[in-house]
Amino acid sequence: MSKLDALRGKLPRRSPGTPKRSDQARRPARRRNDPAVLAAGEALADAREVFGDVPRGADADQLVRRARRLMRQAALDEFAREGVSLVQLPQQWGRAELRRADVPGDAAFQSFVSEVLAAIDIAPSLLERDDAIELTRAPSSADAYGLSLEVAADLASFLLTRAWRMERGAHAAQAATEQGVGLEAERDRSLPSEEEYVTEQAGRIREEVRTALVRVVTVPLELKEADDKHRRIEERRTGRAEADDSTGTSPRVSAGAGGGRTSTGTAWTGATSSTGEGSTGPVDDDGGTEDGAPRRGIAEQVAALHGFATSDTGRKTFEVMRTVGERAFDMYQQREASREDGGGSGAGGSGRTRKRPPSS
Repeated sequence: MSKLDALRGKLPRRSPGTPKRSDQARRPARRRNDPAVLAAGEALADAREVFGDVPRGADADQLVRRARRLMRQAALDEFAREGVSLVQLPQQWGRAELRRADVPGDAAFQSFVSEVLAAIDIAPSLLERDDAIELTRAPSSADAYGLSLEVAADLASFLLTRAWRMERGAHAAQAATEQGVGLEAERDRSLPSEEEYVTEQAGRIREEVRTALVRVVTVPLELKEADDKHRRIEERRTGRAEADDSTGTSPRVSAGAGGGRTSTGTAWTGATSSTGEGSTGPVDDDGGTEDGAPRRGIAEQVAALHGFATSDTGRKTFEVMRTVGERAFDMYQQREASREDGGGSGAGGSGRTRKRPPSS
């Protein structure tokens, strides 16, 4: 036996399916330099720059879930913004009362849901990272309730587009590690296009939004949270409007043929307007309201005044009135004391003090 034959017997044999070492070394570099893989990394960076709660190692499914949460929250904010005042709700918000009221079957509620779903326009997005950041910071994108439905839909489209790029990058990275061109071509055919991917996810988001809106009018705790949010924001707005009226920045009484009409009625009914009790329009002197509703009775006015007094705005108003009264009494007491001192009443006269009225 020759020496060459002896060496051949000692060298390990490589199976036909095992790739060469040079191929194994080139595949990680090819995977890192693949355009789809690079685009997937940039897509994740874009999503994390706009939404700081996206994890560093997130995948495409996590971006899709983030888009679903974004649209679901925007829909609930829209219900607190407009749906609470549009839908006729029972006075008692127990589970049994809500079930008997059947709010989801109400025509007004179905119209509201249809308007919300129509505003959710999700399509492949052309927004770049800077454009999405500017959109989230724009004053016209959100109010005290939250993002508008249109802006939320644009940001959801941005997230879904980045999720599709990450799916394509993951597909390219996996295909680079597989053997054979035929398998890679087969996987290319199974990958949906960007439009198909976004359209499918958009349909699921709309169904989830519909379910969330139906749930908010059937679960007492969620309905109470939405109504409390609406009431708090409207009370703050009413308080700012009253502050503007007190400083003279806006007219408090409007002139008209039927006499002066004050705007204090809307503040008193702010706490009860969401439940549909009484009229929310300002009271008119001629027996009606500005919106044409009949004038409220004494019991309703007392209930509305009590609701205003127990609200945050009412408590702040009474606190300001008490502070102003105390300061006015102190100024009056100092003026009277100075008059007595100037009149030569002596130490006995100057030492007298007036009793301060008790603070309520």
